[in-house]
Amino acid sequence: MTLRALSLHQPWASAVADGVKLWETRSWSTKHRGPLAICSTKAAPAQPLIYGQGKPMPRGFVLAVVDLVDVLPIGDSYSFSTGIFEGEECPTAGLDVVVRHPRLSDRLPESLWWDRWGGQATVEISDQLPWGDFTPGRWAWHLDAIRPLPEPVPVTGRQGIFTLPVEVEALVGTATRA
Repeated sequence: MTLRALSLHQPWASAVADGVKLWETRSWSTKHRGPLAICSTKAAPAQPLIYGQGKPMPRGFVLAVVDLVDVLPIGDSYSFSTGIFEGEECPTAGLDVVVRHPRLSDRLPESLWWDRWGGQATVEISDQLPWGDFTPGRWAWHLDAIRPLPEPVPVTGRQGIFTLPVEVEALVGTATRA
């Protein structure tokens, strides 16, 4: 098996490994679905830490393996801060961002519900807003089945999705099966 990987800055990488951050936002989409190793970059955080105060934030390591289950576009017409949508009360009143995708009717996970305003699936992600840039035009990557490694595995990350070196993949595979 060839394990693909994605590098994230801290504290976001640790937030994914801890199961707090369930959506990764990017300016680009990917066709990849399935297992994805989450790596922390070696760079120091550019912003003040919003997570894990006093917690070790390892840099330059594989921290977890997740399943990338879907990549959804973030639309600009789906902000429900007013609670009104086409003159009707909206069930998502008070939410700042909702990610929608029109082709999910045959594979709706529990976190989705069917919308009566156009038959599109709606994903409620308000608790994830601190963890990503949900600007319209970007992409929300849904991460699931998070498997943190018992011990981080050193790795040299790259930009974009990349293939882990064979020796790193062997260590990660052993750790996720333990």
